[in-house]
Amino acid sequence: MEYAVGHMSDEDYYLRRVLDGALDAIVEIDADGIVLGWNAEAERLLGFGEGEALGERLDTLVLPPGQWPAFREAAGLRTELTLRHRDGSEIPVEASVTGAHLGGMLVLVAFLRDLRAPLRAERLRTAEHDVVRILANARTGDRPAEAVLEVIGGALDWQLCEWWERRGDVMVCGAQWGDGAPEFLEAARRLSSASGEGLQGLAWERRELVTLDDLEGDALRRSEAVADGVRGGVALPVVVGDEVAGVLTMWSTEHGEPPAPDAEDVLRSVAAALGQFERRRRAEEASADETLTLAAVTRAVRRLSSSNDPAAARDAICEAALEACDASIAYLAEPDDERGGLVVTAVAGAHLRDGPAAILPYDEPSAAIDAHRSGSAVFVPDVGANGSVVVRETVRALGTVSGLVQPVSRAGASLGVLGVAWSRNVGELPERTASVMRLLADEAAIALGRAALVSDLEEAARTDPLTGLPNLRAWDEALSRELASSMRDGRSVCVAIADVDGFKSYNDAHGHLAGDRLLRSAAAAWQESLRAGDVLARCGGDEFAALLPNCRLDGGAILAERLRQATPNGRTCSVGVAQFDGTEEPHELVARADAALYEAKAAGRDRVVAR
Repeated sequence: MEYAVGHMSDEDYYLRRVLDGALDAIVEIDADGIVLGWNAEAERLLGFGEGEALGERLDTLVLPPGQWPAFREAAGLRTELTLRHRDGSEIPVEASVTGAHLGGMLVLVAFLRDLRAPLRAERLRTAEHDVVRILANARTGDRPAEAVLEVIGGALDWQLCEWWERRGDVMVCGAQWGDGAPEFLEAARRLSSASGEGLQGLAWERRELVTLDDLEGDALRRSEAVADGVRGGVALPVVVGDEVAGVLTMWSTEHGEPPAPDAEDVLRSVAAALGQFERRRRAEEASADETLTLAAVTRAVRRLSSSNDPAAARDAICEAALEACDASIAYLAEPDDERGGLVVTAVAGAHLRDGPAAILPYDEPSAAIDAHRSGSAVFVPDVGANGSVVVRETVRALGTVSGLVQPVSRAGASLGVLGVAWSRNVGELPERTASVMRLLADEAAIALGRAALVSDLEEAARTDPLTGLPNLRAWDEALSRELASSMRDGRSVCVAIADVDGFKSYNDAHGHLAGDRLLRSAAAAWQESLRAGDVLARCGGDEFAALLPNCRLDGGAILAERLRQATPNGRTCSVGVAQFDGTEEPHELVARADAALYEAKAAGRDRVVAR
């Protein structure tokens, strides 16, 4: 919604401008629920164009039956509810309703924030954590596959899930979850498939994720799939060492689309966790003499499952290595190319992190660098004879004699090394110690992968999907943190609010796809024009906010002018800037910046106003 200044009073125009950029979608309704205003973001969110929505009742258009009274009475509150999209799908939103006088008439203004991305990210993160917890708490004689299938099927919106177990030269279906396709599921229980046969056989043969958008590629159950309406599937192998131990398959009766990238990442994490469970089971069955050693691994795995904290995961791995190998020191070191070496990120048994070997340089010889680069374990009976100056200093400081470094890798990429050292001479490395270090290194790879996955999912919940910039949620957090810091140390802070001039007209003339491209281009150009420590966020529609730390008002005006000049595609923008007064609330500072933006618009656009 963009309004010409000459068509309404300054007061009404300013209020409309505030509403236009306040949240992703804004809907205006009269006291009877008739739609009076509907911006472009509301169209994107709910599927109805402004022309289709104006004059319609909100309750019959997008509200669930019977929800209008509660919606109307929610004025001044913030609540979560589910709206109906034009295509019939449900859209979870955070709704805030307020009353306003526009043109002399009292109307309700609803601010709607799309919650699908943060809710999906949280659902995926919870599912991945639940799977790890199930496997960590299962005894190696248990069969937890069915519980795992139920978790991932529900979280990833696949209606049917199966676990195919490797038994010699064939695979058989060992567990199933879901209903609604009885013939299809029953057929699986009668089947055995060799490598290359059926979807599970394709994943086994290729050793990679395989998707089918229809059942033409799976001759084993084609007729049953047609009868039950199964439309597509995805399969992912579970690898233990160099061997495919089983395959996860998921099927849909609603779509034939491959999993989204975030869901695929969760699937890979689940498959890795299943592979590690199978490896622990095999290790326990192989030798009763290793019961105490494997108990340390089990305790580490359960600790890893209890938290998504990367630091706790690293510490748990090192403590397990220290105990299982009866070592005096255990450490985890990860590559840091900016610092030019492997950096110790966790340690047990000694204060190594701040010691002389906190960084193992790439250009100095050491067992850790050799293991990292070669992908093979390195055992050193006499670490004092190692040629690295850094290592010799560490040996003298910590009194170590023998050492073992195991590479930590995933999908062929080195993630670092897990090392242990003994204060006694270990002339020959026991196979049991080598085996448990391989097992723990694999657990470390999964833990580090989980930490990265959780970080990615959290970032997705705080990122605007169109521009890749921080979204309103992330902006609110960053602004609150920066203003709190400013009040502690007295540093100046400015906020700039910018939007593209005439964006609605551009959208109407060129279409939403062109409008989206313009917003992406503007976001990239504006991000490039700011300083390294500045934060640019998309706060809704065509409105962007810039947080400018260590910046007075005159400096904020200069940075805002950079934004104006960087606006791409021959378009212009207007910017309002305000400096934090040291006491005001975050929303008050933003309101002053937005008022400055209104002044820039009212003065003819394509300018900066600082106040």
